[in-house]
Amino acid sequence: MAAAVALMAAAWLCITHFIQDGGARLFAFFFLAFGLGMGYVIQALGHPVVFGNPTDTLDWRMPELTAFYSILALPHFAWSGVFAALGIPLTLKAIERGDLRLGALAGLAWLGQASIHPQ
Repeated sequence: MAAAVALMAAAWLCITHFIQDGGARLFAFFFLAFGLGMGYVIQALGHPVVFGNPTDTLDWRMPELTAFYSILALPHFAWSGVFAALGIPLTLKAIERGDLRLGALAGLAWLGQASIHPQ
């Protein structure tokens, strides 16, 4: 459960860094929280062809692509997402401000992410 709360908080930090409009921020947050794993929408649309390529419901075969499954069954995936979502805005803010402390904090976030997914 802690991973779910941390993931949503880190996602909000990442969203607020890139999106200025409040309504767009809420839409992005809602879509992130509930839209991951929307293979059922692709299935309902009859597997449409986009740019000449057929779409697929990958999340039905790769359940780690859905937020709910990852949080419940694979919490280390959720924590990896937390570290990545923290690392992105911290790295960019450290560069903007030239702040070594923010850079070190971003480095710790990336170290946490790489400890879980080292590839």
